[in-house]
Amino acid sequence: MLTDSRRLAATKANKMTPHLILLIEGKLEDKWSPEQISGWLTNEIHTTVSHETIYRHIWNDKRLGGDLHSNLRRKGKAYQSRADSQAGRGHIKNRVSIDERPNIVDDKSRVGDWEIDLVIGKGRCTNDHSR
Repeated sequence: MLTDSRRLAATKANKMTPHLILLIEGKLEDKWSPEQISGWLTNEIHTTVSHETIYRHIWNDKRLGGDLHSNLRRKGKAYQSRADSQAGRGHIKNRVSIDERPNIVDDKSRVGDWEIDLVIGKGRCTNDHSR
């Protein structure tokens, strides 16, 4: 359609002027965070540039071989997902299968072998929704 082609050809207003980029890069060299820079620009220069736009500028600079990212406090370290790890939540180290437990456990003659509902009592478990 004609309207689609006009929309694609339209240019967006760019707030990142060369003067503004120099201000932002100066603050980054002073170890300011993009959030601090964004707030400072709003309060002192009366220009609104989101911290996300500043991060986009930093990562684009890095792609082009620049070193603005080295001024970030976190150094852009990637988030460590727990989904792939073998430690922490949902994983018990050196876990032994229930099939490999000793036969004495089935006797329940020792306190540690009891079923948890026998120890706490019926209807007292937080996972029990029958109440």
